[in-house]
Amino acid sequence: MRQSNKIQWGSVLGEAHNVKAYSNVGIHYDHQKWNSYKSILKKEESGLTKDVFLGVKYQCVEYARRFLVINFAAAFKDINCADEIYKLNYVDDLTTLNGTLQFQTFPNKGNQPPKEGDLIIYPKTSKQPYGHVAVIVEVGLGYVCVAEQNYEDSGWIKKNYARKLKMNEINGQYEITQVRVGLEHQYQYWWDRNEQILGWKRVTR
Repeated sequence: MRQSNKIQWGSVLGEAHNVKAYSNVGIHYDHQKWNSYKSILKKEESGLTKDVFLGVKYQCVEYARRFLVINFAAAFKDINCADEIYKLNYVDDLTTLNGTLQFQTFPNKGNQPPKEGDLIIYPKTSKQPYGHVAVIVEVGLGYVCVAEQNYEDSGWIKKNYARKLKMNEINGQYEITQVRVGLEHQYQYWWDRNEQILGWKRVTR
């Protein structure tokens, strides 16, 4: 089952931790107008030390980078695909001119539980040829809520998160699954039921 209620490109999907997400439905990028699709946060607006390239409107990477900039004053470097985030070891510290911060990696089914603000990373697959990145915006007993762009055309299920995913904890190991809490009875019909999460990334300041 893939949600079919499409939301117009650029419409607000929801907001989590002061970061709005926008619909990426129906866009066909005109490469002659490529600069118009770039999302840039000017230092005059942010109070940071430099302008920050956030990404291409309104891809998943743009939301993830914008979330880190707003909540952690940090940004990962320009990448080609979302799955490349998993291999990065450092992010730019935007409170300094050239400083960096550690960007920790925690594998799914590992012994380190996720935290709010972590990025979950999906690998490239036939259904997600560029991978995917989402932001963990809530962690509870047996679940995490994620915020994201460019995952499903129908948008978010709540105003402050896109999906609520079941998390298993077995013998001190934590696994974020693709099972959607409250929608378990529909699991066999979801388009992404066989997609796997590599793990989560964390900015350490």
